[in-house]
Amino acid sequence: EIYQDRTQFATRVFQIAKIDLGEMGLEIVSYTLTDISDSNGYLKALGVKRTAEVQRDARIGSAKAEAEAVCVQAECDKLRLGKQYVCDTDIAESERDYQLKKIDLDKGINTKKAESELEYTLR
Repeated sequence: EIYQDRTQFATRVFQIAKIDLGEMGLEIVSYTLTDISDSNGYLKALGVKRTAEVQRDARIGSAKAEAEAVCVQAECDKLRLGKQYVCDTDIAESERDYQLKKIDLDKGINTKKAESELEYTLR
């Protein structure tokens, strides 16, 4: 209870101290509980255990978050590569179409050129 609900513990200590000091003619004006200890170190040991638990939980949470980040990154990379593939394919198809049209145009130009040269030679 001392570590789990410090406010309630401090309130109970205040109430007991107020009565005892009141019987001596003293009044508590302000009260702050700053430290709690025992002669056997039991309370300190509880704190060490809890600190270790918190640190363990933090390491586990960090590892889980890192693993999730790796998975998300892998999924993003997969999407990026898929889109890159589509773009590369579109570029390759456009280049192929361009080359085919160029070949057709060059055929037409070369045909006209050959006809013109033949006509010139025949005249």
